Amino acid sequence: MLKIINKRMPETNIEKQSSLYKVLIDPSYRIWRYALLILAFGIMAINKTLVNFKAILPELGNKVYIVAGLIFTTYMTIIFLNRYSSKYLLKKKYIVYVLLILFITFCFMVIQNCMEYLILLNYGVELNYSFLLLDNISSYIVYLICFAGMSIPVFLKHWMEYNKRVNQLENNKIYSEVELLKEQISPILLFNILNRTGVLAKNEPDRASNMLMKLSQLLRYQLYDCNREKVLLSSEITFLKNYLELEQLYSPLLHFSLNSEGNSYGRFVPPLIFLPFIQLMVNSTKQEEKGLVDVSISAHQDEVLLECKVNNVNIGASAPEYQKAVQRLDMLYKKSYSLSLYNNEDANQTMVSLKIN
Repeated sequence: MLKIINKRMPETNIEKQSSLYKVLIDPSYRIWRYALLILAFGIMAINKTLVNFKAILPELGNKVYIVAGLIFTTYMTIIFLNRYSSKYLLKKKYIVYVLLILFITFCFMVIQNCMEYLILLNYGVELNYSFLLLDNISSYIVYLICFAGMSIPVFLKHWMEYNKRVNQLENNKIYSEVELLKEQISPILLFNILNRTGVLAKNEPDRASNMLMKLSQLLRYQLYDCNREKVLLSSEITFLKNYLELEQLYSPLLHFSLNSEGNSYGRFVPPLIFLPFIQLMVNSTKQEEKGLVDVSISAHQDEVLLECKVNNVNIGASAPEYQKAVQRLDMLYKKSYSLSLYNNEDANQTMVSLKIN
């Protein structure tokens, strides 16, 4: 009977920085942002001039450029005031922001209408005040929506900057937690080995020398190579082999096999990513008179697969070493990995299978 205790399916999702983010945040795009804004409102000012003063364009002549310039100036003034009022929105002073937007829109309507009425009256155009009142009310609502919408890019920019800072803090926190969760050689094992070598130094100096040699290789790898973000898979396999040989020198009843397939020299993995699972198996076999640990690592295409088996031992997914290893995998790979712990009750065998994309 095969019982699956824990399984995670791979899921890859690489987030990339959008072009919108760069346009809104990157300082190198600032001049283009302002140029685009000036162009847009320049076109709006010209269009408003041609539409509102269509009946008197021949009489205006070259003065139409002056009128368009005045309308453009009012637009840019409103943009500046609206940008100022957006500060209250970012400070969560919503009532002050709403009152300012209402006041700014009202001032804009008054200036625009006074300018338009004076020019039209100067050229003898009759005005229907009842019609203008309804038109002004509807225009006020439209301008109010437009001016409020102009605050969205400012709010979005500050939200993106805030989100970027939060992501940086989260990444720093995750990096710190990953370093803490990085499984190291057990201090108990170091103490036992040093104590054992002291005992063997007189009677079995060759065995004691081999133990110290293996221990120095492990510590050298742990102190230097493990400071990198990723290491060669071949180096990781060599480290695991040295670790298992050291455990075997300390406990001759332990037997192991370590096989590797594929191109391990062209693949990179986080340091000590496999060690917790192998340590869990080795520590479990110490309860038996004779332990056998079978480790297989293969690298094919875009996947690295670890399979570790142990006989006559049942290991639960609630083991602290297992949970710490799962936590580190979640931080490093999110869900782009597959981890399974199998307990075959019929064969009395436990196997850990880890697949990393």
